[in-house]
Amino acid sequence: MHDEFDFDAYLTEVTPKLTHYCAAIVGNADAEDAAQEAFIRLWQNLNRIPNEAAASVFLYRTAYHLSVDILRARKRRRTADTEREVPAPSPGLSEPMVCALMRLPPTDRA
Repeated sequence: MHDEFDFDAYLTEVTPKLTHYCAAIVGNADAEDAAQEAFIRLWQNLNRIPNEAAASVFLYRTAYHLSVDILRARKRRRTADTEREVPAPSPGLSEPMVCALMRLPPTDRA
């Protein structure tokens, strides 16, 4: 990037906007993490980015992809947690009874 690009000033200006953008996707809890990771990736690629407009495109695109990755990770964790909650069927239960029990919410199943 050209010498006249002031990364610190750009960071100060864009941080609240980018954090708000990420919060709209992932919520407030993970928004700052996604924004910070996007800034790190921008800084690592500054030599490949020709100007401030390209930096903004790179930054927001990266933040979007990081936010989507966070959402996917949450979904995987929820799925894994749900699978752990399912108790092993008792050996004395018939298969139709086990199927019926598995359709119940965890609190009713317990």
